[in-house]
Amino acid sequence: MIKGVLFDLGGTLVSYSNVETVIETILAETKKRKSTKLSTEQLKILYKEARIEVIHNYIDKRFYLHGDLFLDIFKNFTKKADIDADKEFFRWISERHEYLLIQSFKLIKNAQRTLIDLSKKNFIIGVVSNIDHFMLEQILINTKIKHLINFGISSESAQSCKPDRKIFEVAKRKSGLMKSELLFVGDSIEHDIYGSNKYGIQNVLFSERNITAPLQTGKYYEEPNFSIADLSDLSNLIFNLNR
Repeated sequence: MIKGVLFDLGGTLVSYSNVETVIETILAETKKRKSTKLSTEQLKILYKEARIEVIHNYIDKRFYLHGDLFLDIFKNFTKKADIDADKEFFRWISERHEYLLIQSFKLIKNAQRTLIDLSKKNFIIGVVSNIDHFMLEQILINTKIKHLINFGISSESAQSCKPDRKIFEVAKRKSGLMKSELLFVGDSIEHDIYGSNKYGIQNVLFSERNITAPLQTGKYYEEPNFSIADLSDLSNLIFNLNR
């Protein structure tokens, strides 16, 4: 019987729809600061190339700070764009990126309603996210859902990044439930579905329509146990599983 639900955060409870706008803003501001002759479109192409390269270097790391991941992306980007960047610039772009990213996240349709429904039915609710702890806390507060969950686990606090099994083990211990009593809901095949399958927790794939989860390499793939098109479908799925 399912007694607890573990949710991913980005792309599952909060939307990635504004992430590209954040990057475009930062690149436009970088262009002004550094007076590069490259167009914003050219900078976007180089940034995407830099991001792909760095993500592939990180995918098999069991743990990393996302602040370090983004910093390495920015360093790779400035190298590709031939932009002279010092420690002060990297401090600025890291802080600016974190601030804009936190502000960009809005709740996905029916996220709050689903959390309220599960809470009323006395399910244990956890958020398990590959994200540094400060950002996790700020997003939960800004989107007004922190009071609707029992706990939130960042990869920083767990010292483990999905799909590594340790972060799932930390979440299981925090929930006080057995693996068979938990359901993991996420949008990333290689982080959420592959990781939870490997650990032994049933999972549900849910993702925003026409939005691809960022920071993906496509290296790992597994079929989800279940899929839903809308978060509002989750309660009915759990009801049928518990019959």
